Formats: sequence, structure tokens, C-alpha cells
Amino acid sequence: MIVTVTINPAIDKTIEINNFQVNHVNRVENSRKEPGGKGINVSKTIKALGKESKIFSVIAGSTGDYIRRKLSQMGLNAEYIMVNGETRTNIKITDYSQNLFTDINESGPTLNDEVSNQIIEKVLSMIGAGDVLVLSGSLPNGIREDLYPQLIRKANERDVQTILDASGDILEQGLEAMPTMIKPNIHELESIAGYKLDNDSKIVDFARGLIHKQSVKKGVLISNGEKGSLWVTIDKVVKAEPIKTNVVSTVGAGDAMVGALAIGLSEKMDDELLLKYATATAVHRISTEDLETACIENVNRIMRDVVLNILE
Repeated sequence: MIVTVTINPAIDKTIEINNFQVNHVNRVENSRKEPGGKGINVSKTIKALGKESKIFSVIAGSTGDYIRRKLSQMGLNAEYIMVNGETRTNIKITDYSQNLFTDINESGPTLNDEVSNQIIEKVLSMIGAGDVLVLSGSLPNGIREDLYPQLIRKANERDVQTILDASGDILEQGLEAMPTMIKPNIHELESIAGYKLDNDSKIVDFARGLIHKQSVKKGVLISNGEKGSLWVTIDKVVKAEPIKTNVVSTVGAGDAMVGALAIGLSEKMDDELLLKYATATAVHRISTEDLETACIENVNRIMRDVVLNILE
């Protein structure tokens, strides 16, 4: 089973505005909202790909109730801890005329050590040997800083594989516990490297260094936008060349890739198939407003167009 964790979920509200201008009145062409947060997006991807997962999340207030109702309506298996406050709403402003995508994210409720301990206890009750645990996204104010490392260490003790998708200090702290995989984008990887990774050789050297230092067990998948993506393990480097597509929405693209990774890890896919699968799923996500529409067929079609280069 795949278990996804979203400590700081959100309602993602996407607003379409043509010729968006700062300091002006802007007319909304279209809007939509859906339950979001990185782990929830991962589980939505997994379901769209015909597989099952369990969601764990922390919710609060009326927006939290909305998330719970919507996920139930979507047929997603979820368990929660309710806390005081209000689950955040994230605004995504999309301007197709200028090819601009702007995110405005709230912080979410403030938690504490008591809730942190409840989270650890609840997540551990949901996982067992052979499972895959996905830890994604930011942590709310007040949460214990070692939450992800604690969960990764406990998962390792239980023979549970882990995927960490985070940034900044959260990513660095998580690496101290040795997750199975990480999926940073190039900017997230550069932030922990402390220098520019402006070519494939530098990216590979730094990513492989994380494995040598036992910060990562299996591999690092680096998404690099229009330059494609790299899958780095201790003895192999595979590059997926970029695929041209019409970008409809960037919301959840990285999470779609993590969802495919989680499936690939649970099904023991080889390196090349795993990278093709993750790449095709991400491409599909950015080219459609609704990940659930004909997802499996489209991903299979896109996979045939993914070009891989074995660099090492």
C-alpha cells in the first residue's frame, strides 16, 4: 500500500485572468477549486492511474470540512486529525495570454508538539512492511522540526520505503534520516547544494554524493523544467529529454511525478520504465485541467514519446 502524508493541506483555487495586471482591476474569466496539498495531489494521481493509496492529513475549520467531503466524493481513502484554526486556501492565478502562472499560498493553522506526536502515532498505525510512505510539502507553524526525519527513521525500521518531496531546511533535515528516494526540482537541489548546478555533470555529482553519504538509499529524481529530468542512482544515470506540450496548468505537476514514482517503487519498476512513467505522468498533468480524465490512456500514449538517454 502507498500512504501519502499532507500535514499542511489546502483548497487550491485556480483563477484564470487574461492580461493579468498588478495594481489594476482584473476580470476573472473562469475559476475552480479542489482539495490540494502535495500529498493529496499525489494520491489523486495514484487513483487516476488506476492504483490505490491511503491519505493522512491534518485539517481545520470549514475549509478542512470541505476537503474531507470532496475527497470522500472522489472515492479517496483518507484519515485525518482535526485541529483548531482554518485550513489554508492557495490562490493560483493563470494568465494564458502572457503564459504566466502565479501562486499565492496561505500559511495554514499553527500546530504544536502534542499534535506532532499524534501525527507520528497515526501515520505509524497506517504503514507496515512493504508499504511506500510519501512525505510531501511544507510543515505548518509550530510543528516539530524533526517530524519528517522521525517518520523516515520509523519507516526504515519497519521495512517501509519512503519518498521525500520537500525543500529547504525540511529537505535537509529529512536527508539526515535516509529516505529511499527524493524528488527535488533543480532549484530545491541547488538550495541544499549551496551553488549553481548549471549542467548535467554537476547535478549528477551532487545527487550521487547524497547517495554516497547515505543521505538517500536508492535514488534522486531531479526535475529541471524545459531541460528534462535526471534519475540518479549509485550506478546509473538516466535522462528523460523534454517533451513539448501545451501547458494548461502547472498545479500539481511535481506531485503527479511523485505519484508515478510511488507506484513505480511499489511495483519494483526498473530505472528506465520508472523514469518514463514519471515523466509521462507529469507531462499529462500540465497539459490538462483534470488529471482524472482519460489519464491512464494518455499517460501510456505519452510514454511512447519519452526519449531516454543513458548517461552512465
